[in-house]
Amino acid sequence: MPTTTIQTTAREILELVGIDIADDVAVVLSDCDEVGAADGGTHRVNLGQIVTAVEQFQQVTGETVDVDALMDALPWA
Repeated sequence: MPTTTIQTTAREILELVGIDIADDVAVVLSDCDEVGAADGGTHRVNLGQIVTAVEQFQQVTGETVDVDALMDALPWA
C-alpha cells in the first residue's frame, strides 16, 4: 500500500476516536506515553490508540481493517 494511502487510512480511522490530524502531518507510531503533535510535522500515536480506533472504525463502517498490517506500514517516531 502506498505511503499516502496508509497515512490517509490512519487519519480516517483515528478521526473516529477524536484524533484529528491534518493532511500535511504524518502519523507515526510511538511506544511511549508522549502522544499528539510533535516536532517535524508528525503526530505520535501509540499502539493502543491504533487498535481502539480500528475497532471503532470496523463497528461504525462495517469495513475490515488489518490492524497488524496498518501498524507494520506506519513509521515509528
